[in-house]
Amino acid sequence: MSKFRALWQAEAVSVWRLIYSVAFSIMLMLARHVVYNGGDLTSTYVSDFSPVDILYFVLFLPIVYLVLTLLAVVVNKTAAGFFVASRAHTAPLFIILTAFFMILWIPYLMTYWPGGIYSDTVDSIRTAMGNAEWDNHNPILYTFIWRLVFLVTGYFNGNGEYPGLKFFTVFQMLLIALIMAYFISRCVRRGLHKAFVVLLIIYTAICPLYPFYGISLWKDTIFSIAMFAFSLFLFATVAGDEDMKTVDYVWYGVLLLLVIFLRNNGLYIAAFTALITFLILRKQFRAKAQRLGIISLAVIIASIIIQGPVYDSLGFNSIKKGESLGIPIQQTAYIIASGGVIEDEAYEVLDEIMPMYNWITLYDPVVADTIKFDPSFNRTYFNMRTGDFIKAYLTLIKDNPIPALKGYMLATMGFWDATKSSSIAYICNTHFGNATFFMTDYFEYYLGWSFKKLVEPKHYLSSGLMVWFMLLTLVAALSKRRYRLVIPILPTIGLWLTLMIATPVSFSFRYVYSLFLCIPLYILIILSSRVFPAGEVAGDAESTGRETLAEKTEAVTEEDK
Repeated sequence: MSKFRALWQAEAVSVWRLIYSVAFSIMLMLARHVVYNGGDLTSTYVSDFSPVDILYFVLFLPIVYLVLTLLAVVVNKTAAGFFVASRAHTAPLFIILTAFFMILWIPYLMTYWPGGIYSDTVDSIRTAMGNAEWDNHNPILYTFIWRLVFLVTGYFNGNGEYPGLKFFTVFQMLLIALIMAYFISRCVRRGLHKAFVVLLIIYTAICPLYPFYGISLWKDTIFSIAMFAFSLFLFATVAGDEDMKTVDYVWYGVLLLLVIFLRNNGLYIAAFTALITFLILRKQFRAKAQRLGIISLAVIIASIIIQGPVYDSLGFNSIKKGESLGIPIQQTAYIIASGGVIEDEAYEVLDEIMPMYNWITLYDPVVADTIKFDPSFNRTYFNMRTGDFIKAYLTLIKDNPIPALKGYMLATMGFWDATKSSSIAYICNTHFGNATFFMTDYFEYYLGWSFKKLVEPKHYLSSGLMVWFMLLTLVAALSKRRYRLVIPILPTIGLWLTLMIATPVSFSFRYVYSLFLCIPLYILIILSSRVFPAGEVAGDAESTGRETLAEKTEAVTEEDK
């Protein structure tokens, strides 16, 4: 009991936990006003605010802070038990786990063969087959991967497109099995307790969201795998005490390039991650920070040139501005549809982009596509007069601050509201849009019963909930001054920030699938922040035996007191 009291006293006051509690309480307060039933503003809207909201905030704040403090005490008391002696040789385990996951996920392949295809993917497939113009709306690298797959499977030699679809699905499933097997084997090597490892293996094996994204043929799966691999690399290499070798710096550059070129917000994620990493490392690890900074700067500058002037000259950026201004478009449409104040100059610009009646009738609170892809949306004018649109948009914001806030809340609710979830872009278990390919369910074909009945989701995991868990991991590292443990969280933080600035849709689990992949890593970071001193990351020290670890844990506990 005395130990518990000492831990409670050590954890009772935390500025970072207070900041998180304030933010989470504000979220809960705002979430009360968001009504989501799909459709237009009659079924999906934000109710009016009132002074009662302050009372709700005052009620939520101490409860949230108390719960977080109790969790911190429990984790502090138990974290050391999760780390035991490290194991040097884990290659056999890596191979066994990869094969185990692939075999266990075969029913998904048999049920959704040759994989679910989204309309965006159809565009990449048609381009890769030479039936459409290349465009960076779907990242050029992703389309190029499809091109290579069709070359390997003989599409251009008359074998048709189905061998390529099948190859891509198995390849994608294998990538997920490989990255999860690698992570688990690294956990074993770093000395994670056997019970934790077993639970992680079971969780990976039975959670449908791993194989479901293996059979979901869209760009977000491979991008999310690259993001997870990048986060693991940052945790294992960049955030540690040890000097990085030449091969490590090469891998850093390669992973940075993959993040940048596999999704169009990747450049901003890479720049954000590189900058904060440099600031964290620059004092204690100046040489490492400088080398990483030089590589990051070179990669980012080269990427800007390629994705900017080079892509422009090749005609690859035809709809780039419409994509990056999804939230301003949604806020503008909300203000118009809700009868907001519009000055004459702004009215003329907006009416030229699209007739005012269409702004009202086409507005969907959760997706900008109904507006920006409608034939009446004058894309040429919008691209040439983007500055005029921004000026009109800022005028609308100034004249209609509350409607602008409500429009923003609706446009982004899936990425901040932990109480909301949706089936929109959750998994890709069928063919959408202009996909003309067929899908075969072998269980239903041969047995008259479908595996879908067991695994298709009936309830949907909230993207906002995963965001708040990510932020809780950040708070855990900051509150214990384990600043280098912030580094592996940076890519997903950058991803979330770009979505909060420029998401074209309110709900899209595929956009944040990398956060789902990182959940076990977040847990490892939280445990590491409580066990290892501020200058050390789990597994980076030479000795990881129980006695040494106990001494370190005791030292940290004394430091915290």
